[in-house]
Amino acid sequence: MSYRAWVVEEIQGEVVTSLQDVAHQAVTAGNVLIKTEYSAINYKDYLATQTHGGVIRQFPMTPGIDVSGVIIESTVAELVPGELVVVTGFDLGTNHPGGWAEYVQVPASWVIALHENFSTREAMIVGTAGFTAAQAITKLENHGMTAAQQPRILVTGATGGVGTIAVALLHAAGYENVTAALRKEEYRLQLEALGSTRVITATELTAHAAKLLQKQTFDFVIDTVGGDILAAVLPQVQANGAVAALGNAGGVSLNTNVLPFILRGINLLGVDSVLATHAERLLIWRRLAAPTWRVALQSLIVDEVAFAALPTVLAQFKQGTHVGRSIIKL
Repeated sequence: MSYRAWVVEEIQGEVVTSLQDVAHQAVTAGNVLIKTEYSAINYKDYLATQTHGGVIRQFPMTPGIDVSGVIIESTVAELVPGELVVVTGFDLGTNHPGGWAEYVQVPASWVIALHENFSTREAMIVGTAGFTAAQAITKLENHGMTAAQQPRILVTGATGGVGTIAVALLHAAGYENVTAALRKEEYRLQLEALGSTRVITATELTAHAAKLLQKQTFDFVIDTVGGDILAAVLPQVQANGAVAALGNAGGVSLNTNVLPFILRGINLLGVDSVLATHAERLLIWRRLAAPTWRVALQSLIVDEVAFAALPTVLAQFKQGTHVGRSIIKL
């Protein structure tokens, strides 16, 4: 048996992406074979298709860090054929053939059985982006953020996959003082519809970046951008506040100073969705399946594309026009 998959190859120093027929490999011990129903297109997936993208280390490779579908074969008793499942993170789509394929074979330890409330489509609307957003919110709540106190929350990169879901989930959880930071003014109304109570531009956020300490404007921050944006935000965080850092679209360097940490006691919290433990994954997916957050998913900007149309979304990433979540139906 063979099946279709998008494959990235390095040819004469350039990365090339093409739709190919791939030979099926027999299911080995400890593995699960999944027939893909949906995958997703994340910024990390886009980087996997780019020369010097820094995501793929061994070619050829099938990208796709998210996949949902139905189990076809399994060598472990806990995961049975016919069960609906989701896989995000680990080495999927980076060092292990990923979700941009009609079939995916993965270690059983990577697989999460879907809650009965969840469809495979909903699972991919969430994907790594939604899982990471939910992780960030949960981590901030563990550091004192509660809806009862209505803290001032900032979400940076709010038009991206993680950002849009974070805004929607915060609104659904009862947070009514959420500021969304964006680069393109034309998406203001969309962010307000998702639940942000204030929308600012990245330029406003960085207007006083040269100051070592600034007005304490935000109690908690979900930063999806990194780089200069994160550096500009840290001096604006309330004393004993916290920042959940989870993205690097704005760069991996952080040019900052120690004053927000030693004079205001703020907390910089890293969010790692790739190697989250199985127990944490179960907790987050259970929370996402609860009615409050499931309703929030219905308000998201979701672009569902056919498998063969995947390059059109990659072009949007390249042009900087991509907004919200893009999922692939197989």
